[in-house]
Amino acid sequence: MKFIRPECMYCKTSAGLLAVFLLSGVYAHDYANQDEITIDHTNDMIASSILEIQVYLSELTQQTLSPVSWPDRKLALLRRDLLHQREEAGMGLVYFQGTGINIKSPAALIRNPLAGRSVAAGQAVETAYALLKHIDTVESHEAFLKDIHAGGKSSYMYRLMSEQRDNIDLYKALFDLGPAPAGNSAGNTEE
Repeated sequence: MKFIRPECMYCKTSAGLLAVFLLSGVYAHDYANQDEITIDHTNDMIASSILEIQVYLSELTQQTLSPVSWPDRKLALLRRDLLHQREEAGMGLVYFQGTGINIKSPAALIRNPLAGRSVAAGQAVETAYALLKHIDTVESHEAFLKDIHAGGKSSYMYRLMSEQRDNIDLYKALFDLGPAPAGNSAGNTEE
């Protein structure tokens, strides 16, 4: 009687599923399914994630929270969560470029605030990811505090991330003044 080790079965099952996905054309994300409503939802999720990072880093900086170990596990989890959002933000930018909006033109972004918000969200998520990755290389919580209070790289990246988060909110305010996203027949109604 021949026994198959559980690890080996796991490898065979994983390889089989991977082959099915690759051969069937199923991918993690489909750029063709992007629309302004899903992009706006993604921007909201990114804004919430950035706010969560800001709050957590503020607690670490103000020492209202002391990490049990360093590098801090919570920061690693927050960074991992940003991976998917980085991809989603990139997909939104590809969508707007495909519609002919010059995402590098400030005037075009003001005329198209959802595109502007998507650019700001993309920048914020990239900066947040880079900041959390940088903090992971800092040798201790005390070294991180010293870097923040001395205006070092962590401080600069935190301020940049905060400015980009403010830009997400600014474009959201501009967007809310305009018409509803395409595909939303309800429109904006005020009570």
